[in-house]
Amino acid sequence: MKKLVLAVAALAVCAVGGAWWYLHASKPSDAPVVASDDGTYKPKSIAGVSESDRDAMEAALDEAQEEEAEAAEMAAERAAEKAAEEAELTPAEQRLSQAVQDALDDNDFSRVVANAREALKSDKEELRQQAVDALGWFGPKALKELTSAMLDKSEEVAESARSHMETALGGMDDQKMAFDYAATYLATFCGNKDAANMLSGIMTSTAIQFIDPDDPDSIEDIGKAKARRAEIVAKIQAIMAEGEAGEAVAKDVYHTITGDEWTDAAAATSWANDIADPEPDESDESDEPEEDDDDEA
Repeated sequence: MKKLVLAVAALAVCAVGGAWWYLHASKPSDAPVVASDDGTYKPKSIAGVSESDRDAMEAALDEAQEEEAEAAEMAAERAAEKAAEEAELTPAEQRLSQAVQDALDDNDFSRVVANAREALKSDKEELRQQAVDALGWFGPKALKELTSAMLDKSEEVAESARSHMETALGGMDDQKMAFDYAATYLATFCGNKDAANMLSGIMTSTAIQFIDPDDPDSIEDIGKAKARRAEIVAKIQAIMAEGEAGEAVAKDVYHTITGDEWTDAAAATSWANDIADPEPDESDESDEPEEDDDDEA
């Protein structure tokens, strides 16, 4: 009970102190207040202004705000015009753009590559985008150039390069070669989330198509399948060596391909060799000719 009384008393003191501060300390000494008809406090300098003067002040304030908005709009227009001027290709850049297009029209890969490499150095996004799209027409032949474009400072250009890269790798007839390319590039781009996702997807989709023997009854094909699995494990370990990002990506790839969680190299090697050798054909033993009893006699 005694604690309750003390608490109530403390609250009362706080309330009185707050009221005093509001009436005295919270109001500037150089702007004394008076009570208005609506019960609120206003500085005397405002409370004493006539209604017509207040209307004039409000009108002047509205006009100043309109002028400020117009100035901001004009500044935005000038900034847009400047950006458009900077984005416009110079005569030299226009000639380079035309050279890329002419080489593409002629289906001349060497000329496209030569001009695209120059275009990819440009500060103009439009020119770099044109170069990436031109390279994309040549699929696997342009993998090297598309790879570098995946790091473009423009997300639109980089995304375009990734898309062309994915199409090129996914359309290769030799799926093992596509896997090797994707694994090699993934070791480089494991720290780039978007590129890593694309390349790991290519790795898993291609690897699944050749991890089993073509002919389960052929010792030779089983040996080839084991060798391919061993290559997959080696590629995954190479990606793991690229740090935390590489390790995380490599473990995901291993899990998708094998269905097992990565534990250690020994378990991965065991998976690589986990292909049963074909059993001998028992029918061969029954085909041996029987001895003739008459001959023995």
